[in-house]
Amino acid sequence: MPNANHHPLLILWLLAASAFAGPVIDLDTPGAMASLRRSNADHFERVQGVVAGLSSSSADTAPIWLRTRYRADDLVVGSMTLTSYPPQRKLALTLDDTRYRLTWTLRDAKPQVLKVPSPGSRRPGETSGTAP
Repeated sequence: MPNANHHPLLILWLLAASAFAGPVIDLDTPGAMASLRRSNADHFERVQGVVAGLSSSSADTAPIWLRTRYRADDLVVGSMTLTSYPPQRKLALTLDDTRYRLTWTLRDAKPQVLKVPSPGSRRPGETSGTAP
């Protein structure tokens, strides 16, 4: 069983979702976006605007402009990028009294190759931190 200390963002996400009293709609479910378009065109347009805006801005400044432009609250942008092609992230937000969850595609993400040092290896000039 995973240790709770290993997944603090997941726990925070679950606590936030469980504390919300209104309906929660998973827009990743097949047909959910089409259903939202038919049942609540205003929310559909606002969700589309949020996703388009997130694709071209920083998630750090998103809560400010989302609140003012789309009247969106309780924004949670997943900090982990899903290893798909193209890469994706999870998103949750509240419009009026409805909570929405969805996966959005990162359009301008640049792939990075990170070298993971092998155990016991050091970078040039790095010391072990112990006295000789």
